[in-house]
Amino acid sequence: MSKCCIYCRIAGEATEMNQNTMAVQTKSLCAAATTLDLEVVAVRCFYETAGDPNRESITHLLEDAKAGVFDCVLVKNLGRLGRDTHCIHEIGEAFHRARLTVYT
Repeated sequence: MSKCCIYCRIAGEATEMNQNTMAVQTKSLCAAATTLDLEVVAVRCFYETAGDPNRESITHLLEDAKAGVFDCVLVKNLGRLGRDTHCIHEIGEAFHRARLTVYT
């Protein structure tokens, strides 16, 4: 069984509406992890934009993956990781080097 980190991101502030949306996103990803037989060892929720592939949330994912905390990331869709092709490509390359698998 793979050790999984659930990664949730919403652009904007942690308003009540965004918090509710984050809770729904987290719940659906936890259900997907069960279906995929993934052991959830971390849940990371961020209120930030996704334009920078070197942002702190991605850096921490990579550090933890390299340390063996988890070996895959479960996200709602690739847009949660990056907002454009260039950003997603850079993150994908970094995840590949860290041997970190992404499930959507």
